[in-house]
Amino acid sequence: MQNIVRLQVIIFTLFSPFLKPAESFCNTTAEPARMLVHTISYIGNDYGNAVSGGKVINEDEYNEMLEFIESAQKYLNELSHSWNAADSGKAAILMKQLQLAVQTKDEPIKVDKLASVLKQTVITITNLKTYPSQHPDIENGKKLYTANCVQCHGTKGFGDGPAAAALVPKPLSFHNADRMSATSAAHTFNTIRLGMAGTAMVPFPDLKDDEVWDLAFYVLSLRYEGVAASTATPPAISLEEIATLNDKELVEKYNLSDEQIAALRLKKLVLTSDVFLQKADKYLLEVLEYYRSSDNSKAGKYATLAYLEGIEPVEASLKATDPALGGRIEQQFFTIRKLIARRVPETELADSVEAARASLREAQNLLQNKEYSFWLALAMSLSVLLREGLEAFLIILIILSVLRAANLNGAIKWVHIGWLSATATGVCLWFASSAFIAKNIAGVELFEGVISLIAVAMLIYIGFWLHGKSSIAKWKEYVNSHIQTATNGGSVLGLVSLSYFVVFREVFESVLFLSAIHIESQGKQGYAILTGVLLAFVILLVFAVAVLRFSSKLPIPTLFRVSSAVMGLLAFVLAGKGIHSFQEVNWVPVHGIPFIRVELLGIYPTIETTAAQAIVAGFVILLLKKK
Repeated sequence: MQNIVRLQVIIFTLFSPFLKPAESFCNTTAEPARMLVHTISYIGNDYGNAVSGGKVINEDEYNEMLEFIESAQKYLNELSHSWNAADSGKAAILMKQLQLAVQTKDEPIKVDKLASVLKQTVITITNLKTYPSQHPDIENGKKLYTANCVQCHGTKGFGDGPAAAALVPKPLSFHNADRMSATSAAHTFNTIRLGMAGTAMVPFPDLKDDEVWDLAFYVLSLRYEGVAASTATPPAISLEEIATLNDKELVEKYNLSDEQIAALRLKKLVLTSDVFLQKADKYLLEVLEYYRSSDNSKAGKYATLAYLEGIEPVEASLKATDPALGGRIEQQFFTIRKLIARRVPETELADSVEAARASLREAQNLLQNKEYSFWLALAMSLSVLLREGLEAFLIILIILSVLRAANLNGAIKWVHIGWLSATATGVCLWFASSAFIAKNIAGVELFEGVISLIAVAMLIYIGFWLHGKSSIAKWKEYVNSHIQTATNGGSVLGLVSLSYFVVFREVFESVLFLSAIHIESQGKQGYAILTGVLLAFVILLVFAVAVLRFSSKLPIPTLFRVSSAVMGLLAFVLAGKGIHSFQEVNWVPVHGIPFIRVELLGIYPTIETTAAQAIVAGFVILLLKKK
């Protein structure tokens, strides 16, 4: 068991960096910019508590405003030296106007307006992200609040926690209608992330961005708990506006009722095909915006994110419902990234983006109208497991057949340990699969690509090695010297590693597809998915018994040659799939060619995947010709 423990430690140590949230894939947020925006926002929101009618009504609050305007000027000076002259000059003028308005005790409405314009200017210049990639999880926000906030703000958010009595100033009550109706989720995000100078509100730098957004949205929902909002239907409002506009601004802009605002703030995250496809559409629009501003790097990143975060989570469902549409959408997104890399005219890219958006609408209509019955979920999960499991089972069966033919039953257990451990790892991944899909798509594709290429290397090596064993005597001689007499466990670890990697690659992809089915059925067809998985295992087990019986009748040299050829074919397939995974996260460029697409064989119409498979095919041909 020490060998398998050692193997798993190696695997997760090597590849854990690939499992970072996809959100960090395109994170351009700069801390000084966030601090500047946060400070300006605070001035706009709180100035009315310090000045009214041209007079100071609270000396402490006004002194705080003067202090904050000085800090804002300092942050702007630190940032603006790297901006172009036009942006720097525009921000400097707005800052002077805001500073003058505060110093001359101008009306709060004017200060708030100046602060709003300056804040938006800084956000535009710095490309500061002020809203989450997906609707936050309020239930998770509640857990984070309980763990981090109740000591000061209290269980229900009234500012009456156990530590509140000793704090000056007192913690804010999240039920204060005047203050909270003028506070946006983005402002709350900044307060949590950066803290608040002069108060007990400390920053929380260890929380991930998505966790801070969960917490910020939960804080804004607290004062609406208990409001009869279940039947209220707010209009379709973008997540950007929900995050950046406060309640007053939302009411003014959309004429919302109290019940509609409550429904908006209490909305819980429900992951459906709509959520993902709308995200893909939104990212495509940002692709065009960045491309028009000549920022090709960001345009390429958002094109990649559009596929990873918008299409990949629903790929299994889409391809099971309409394989042609699924393949077309994937090709369209590849084309978009290719056009960006070629720096084509804006109109050409816009046409390609519009074609992809039309396909997204088609997919949305298709998946919206699909009801996930027990039998549909069962059939989809069964097909996924059979498709992915067949490749892995072929490799394991080949190894077992060769070991049995050579009467080396002592080595068989290590093969079983490898594939069983890979399956157990997949089961563990399943329990975190929803969050994994939603937040780790880029890491998922990278991990899948790395595992695929490792499996290719192992398959080619073992294939050459098997082909070179022309007789049972050579096979036994090798095993006696490298396995049966091994004292350091190295050869045993090799058998475990081979069976682990080739199975884990397929288990990993199966978990992702099954998770997508689970999400699309909104968690209602868990038994159907489980039944499909069990049926797949039964079918594969019957297949395994049949293959083992057939292989036992083959002469040893024939068995070895057939095994080498099958391993070569699977190495060819995984080489294409591995490079394709890297292309999906923009790690490998995409150069299309007029070629057929056969996903089952890992054949994609790009120069990069074709070249990788050509290299593997060359090795396989050499293998088969070797005497």
